[in-house]
Amino acid sequence: MKRWIPKKITLVLFVTLLTMVTGCGQPARIEGRILRSDTNESIDSVIVDLWTLSQLTGEPYLATSAKTNDEGRFIFEVTPGTYRLIFGLKYNDSNESPCLSTKKFRDDGWRITTESMLSGGYLLIAENKAFVLQKGDVWNQDIDISCE
Repeated sequence: MKRWIPKKITLVLFVTLLTMVTGCGQPARIEGRILRSDTNESIDSVIVDLWTLSQLTGEPYLATSAKTNDEGRFIFEVTPGTYRLIFGLKYNDSNESPCLSTKKFRDDGWRITTESMLSGGYLLIAENKAFVLQKGDVWNQDIDISCE
């Protein structure tokens, strides 16, 4: 007598086994907080973009974005891989910005540049060097947008 197994159960079992074998069930985590150096205040409502490399082409692409909360914190649950974070802050006047430019990567792995926008005002752009996460890793850093 042939036993009938519903397709749904078979699919769930397959996905569960695949997750156990590949380690996809154990994500890595990227978290941090964005602070102003001159006041040590957190910066809320900043959109933080998470970039990764395509496993097929090796080209960078925007994986996802998150908005900082009232405490300036952001968090991403990710699969193991190579990542970069980039965020921008808009200012009406260059005097409002805590940093005009570092041009080179700082010791903490961040580079901060400021560009004038055609629509007026300034855009502070912060980006970090790429970093690699393995399963279970947690990348946690407070990002001080100071100038050197």
